[in-house]
Amino acid sequence: MEKNNNNDQTPEMGKLQIHAEGRIYTTVLTEKFKNREVWKAPDPTEIRSIIPGSVIDVMAKEGDKVEKGTPLIEYEAMKMHNIITAPMAGTISRIFVKTGDKLPKGHLMIKLEI
Repeated sequence: MEKNNNNDQTPEMGKLQIHAEGRIYTTVLTEKFKNREVWKAPDPTEIRSIIPGSVIDVMAKEGDKVEKGTPLIEYEAMKMHNIITAPMAGTISRIFVKTGDKLPKGHLMIKLEI
């Protein structure tokens, strides 16, 4: 950090004052920070893979009405078989995976309509 001489009017700088009578320091934002992907709240109607793995079985079909807790997909990750269940009641509007697919973290598997 560098000492601010109060002549800098750059809006992309953050100012930090340690205490009321202390020095004011300016923080310059990096290009990496400026170009970062901004976090957005996850869509609860999108069921995504939370870790890389493989689809063992798809137990639901598009158009199925499901209740909270209904098994949808059997998913293998880290040598463990996991049953992915519906997080809420709704209708399956789209299935984006099929048996045997290898998925990265964050891949959209199912879209629900509530």
